[in-house]
Amino acid sequence: MPPYKQCRKLSKKVSSKKRSKKRSIPSVYCRKIAFDSNILIAVERVKADVFSMARQLFGEKVKFVVTRQVKDEMKQLQEREARMQKAVKVALIALRKEHVRILPTKAENADLSLIEAAKMGYCIATNDIALRKRIKEFGVAIIYLSRNRFLKIA
Repeated sequence: MPPYKQCRKLSKKVSSKKRSKKRSIPSVYCRKIAFDSNILIAVERVKADVFSMARQLFGEKVKFVVTRQVKDEMKQLQEREARMQKAVKVALIALRKEHVRILPTKAENADLSLIEAAKMGYCIATNDIALRKRIKEFGVAIIYLSRNRFLKIA
């Protein structure tokens, strides 16, 4: 066998081994997902149905929640910024349509409330990089939009 064909076979074996190494998901199965406002606003902005994508990843029995602080943050965004009104309105309608429950927390703001939810064992869906880094230490799955279209798990 010519040497160049042997090299191709070896490179295929190495590359297939690299692909088989997948990152382990911190939580085996997400039964409860808490959403941040930025990923909910993406429902309208990039036309991504995060609820159905989450169901595809974790099954039909997954439960969705948002904290009171996240919902208040979205309402404040709707009142303050005219360009966000439509996106927030669509996100709030999606919350009602998907029967998203409100999780009571005692935190001061939305980020702290999501950290509190992570301590309770909820998987967190957010696009906020700083918040993802803070939540990573709790060992729960972090869900985010990759390339504005696909849900990924960290």
